[in-house]
Amino acid sequence: MFELICMSLLGVAYVNACIEEAAEEKRQKEKERIRDLKISVFCYAVRHRLNYNEVVEMIKNKTLTFDDIERDEKEYEGK
Repeated sequence: MFELICMSLLGVAYVNACIEEAAEEKRQKEKERIRDLKISVFCYAVRHRLNYNEVVEMIKNKTLTFDDIERDEKEYEGK
């Protein structure tokens, strides 16, 4: 009976560890995505001779979208 309880506890601990690992991977991917977006905004600002904060304001005011930045980046790479 004791062995059954121990095995059950080990199973629960394993499932919990898997859940924690998946959550950590998700947090890490989110950090990488945010970092990549910041780099894209910075590169856009440099290409267009703008300040980083100006580009952020343009995004907040919805005069610029991340799709626009991505298209601009592809056009720039194509030259």
